[in-house]
Amino acid sequence: MKNKRIDSFSKCDKRESTREDENRTNSTLPDILKHDTNVPIVQSEEPPFKVQKIICEEFHINSLEHDPGKRLQIWEYPMSQRDEIQRAYLKMRPYQMQLENYPYSKEKHPRRFQSSWFKMFPSWLEYSPANDEAYCLACYLFSS
Repeated sequence: MKNKRIDSFSKCDKRESTREDENRTNSTLPDILKHDTNVPIVQSEEPPFKVQKIICEEFHINSLEHDPGKRLQIWEYPMSQRDEIQRAYLKMRPYQMQLENYPYSKEKHPRRFQSSWFKMFPSWLEYSPANDEAYCLACYLFSS
């Protein structure tokens, strides 16, 4: 592809286009910019690029979901907030809900979660009563 100047894409004569451009831009520009004719203004006929807008919402530590089965994945949070969210989850410690009896799995050989596992793995093991599943806190926080 040859290198082209921006004014080479114009369809009409350069002399006519500059006069028309000046008239068009001067009528739509604020007064402060109308007097400066040395600044070239390029108007594109193409629609602007569609860019997905990411809304950075502030979060509060109390609004973070404790149950690992219900929380958002760490990569679903805005990149600018992930470190702060990771620190907040580390401060909250693993979600270790102590139940008297955990439900049995629905398999040929039924099994169930044991609360004694929290003592064996206190720093990372989590349990979700919503999903009846065990989770790893470090795996959640540092997965990509």
